[in-house]
Amino acid sequence: MIQYDYTMPLSSVNLNWMKETPDQYLFFDIETTGLSAARSDLYLIGYGTILNDEQFRITLLFNDDGCSEPKMLAAFKDILADYKYLVTYNGDTFDLPYIKEKYRQFRQEISFDSITSIDVYRKIRKYKKLLQMDSMKQSALESVMGMERDEFHSGGLLIDTYQDYLGTKDTQLQDMLLSHNKDDIYGLFYVSGSLTLTSFFEGNFSISKTTCTDTQFTIYIQTGRLAIPFDTNCNDIHISGIDEVVTIDIPVIHDTLKYFYKDYKNYFYLPLEQTAIHKDVACYVESAYKEKARPETAYTTKTSSFIRQNKFKQSHIFKYEHTDKDGYIELNDTFINDRIQLKEYLLNILKQIK
Repeated sequence: MIQYDYTMPLSSVNLNWMKETPDQYLFFDIETTGLSAARSDLYLIGYGTILNDEQFRITLLFNDDGCSEPKMLAAFKDILADYKYLVTYNGDTFDLPYIKEKYRQFRQEISFDSITSIDVYRKIRKYKKLLQMDSMKQSALESVMGMERDEFHSGGLLIDTYQDYLGTKDTQLQDMLLSHNKDDIYGLFYVSGSLTLTSFFEGNFSISKTTCTDTQFTIYIQTGRLAIPFDTNCNDIHISGIDEVVTIDIPVIHDTLKYFYKDYKNYFYLPLEQTAIHKDVACYVESAYKEKARPETAYTTKTSSFIRQNKFKQSHIFKYEHTDKDGYIELNDTFINDRIQLKEYLLNILKQIK
């Protein structure tokens, strides 16, 4: 086994998604000669760490002789013990199961229970459409975020390169293998900034102000600096985010809508007034002017300004008709000034964005 170390600048990598100090995060990627740990070899373990909030150090453990897997695994085990989070790209599906199987294969005891996996791919893939990406490969995300590699070789094509290296010890082949993994680790570090997007969508933001006109209710949100700007529509709502500000524009209607009582059996409908009243009051109304309410007639009306419910669960939902699947929320001062409820309404909308 040969160990190689590289120091890279932190550059403009966005680390606002981190919940703890950067020195708790280990960025990890492996290179293998196949997908099955039982039928292939592990020839590179790469990992990256942040030094003093100024530099990013990449370490590569290289299986230079084709039989150094036990040494590589032992060395990585010692490193792993010092970190709380393991950051990968599709690592939950490939890298982690593969290396765990290698530890079992070489009878080296290790537990991953004390370390939390952060798979960037699994967290960001739901936003493929939002980011207008055709592919969710790491290199594609790097490109979307403005990072371009000087040269790219797929891991699959490098399998033959590694086999050729073992037979020739050609330093150019070795450089190709090392450069690919080094670029993967630094690329992983760079695209981890995309987690600022998931952090926002998970509710790590605060409402800074709201404005309202006859046709539009606008909510301004303060969040951590976003690594990727976005602009999208969810139903009839426009959402855009750049840097530390997200703006949400919600259409407003001014109309007369109905509020339907769920316990309709406790109400009587007054056809002439087109409204329903509780049975305790209806007892004073002559029978000719009232009838037992049905689900579609147990309502009262209100003329006001409203915004779409958008599947948000609230006790007071207005509708045009009882059978409408989605309703409206009255846009009044109580709703606007209740920041907790307003944030819940926004989170409900954000969950629908993919």
